[in-house]
Amino acid sequence: MTLDVHEKERTPHAFHEVVLILAQAYEGLTGELPDARMLAVAAGIIGLENGQGILIFGENFGNVSARDGSVFPNTFHKDGEPSPEFFAWFPSADVGARAWWRLMLRRYRPVLAAAFDGDPQLAVRELYRLGYVVALRTGEEGDYARGVASLARKAWPVASQIGLTHVDRPAWQGAAALAASVAAAVSAAFLARVAA
Repeated sequence: MTLDVHEKERTPHAFHEVVLILAQAYEGLTGELPDARMLAVAAGIIGLENGQGILIFGENFGNVSARDGSVFPNTFHKDGEPSPEFFAWFPSADVGARAWWRLMLRRYRPVLAAAFDGDPQLAVRELYRLGYVVALRTGEEGDYARGVASLARKAWPVASQIGLTHVDRPAWQGAAALAASVAAAVSAAFLARVAA
């Protein structure tokens, strides 16, 4: 395990910039604009994890933890005890946002499917079920879901101007076709391309 340890440096972004950065990173990975609802929910998740962009450290969108590579140390308090962790450090906002999308596309696709359907509550349930978020107290999931939903609404004016809406898609393309197109985006060829 090789660690390149950096200082814990705040790299804040305004919330509307978070939405723009996420959209550009998604387009850079997939070659297409994100769905507007998925983008709004993604911004809601990042907004909640990172204080609406003000609490982004090391250009790490979503507080992605790391066991090797470029990292910065962070200490959380769980059950009153300090719990040191390392979080991934990125050289730019674009690289950090792309890393978050890669993680979501690889390990948390059900979250993105719920976000694509415009359902932040289901997206949060999937975040908890799949272990992206670990509950520290009873009732936390509901608070987290309400926070993501609120921030997704706040992100909507920007997301709806950037991302594709279902109106933008051909009329013949129904829910099954949309789901298939999302699944195709995470095919083995795509994963090989973004891993490079």
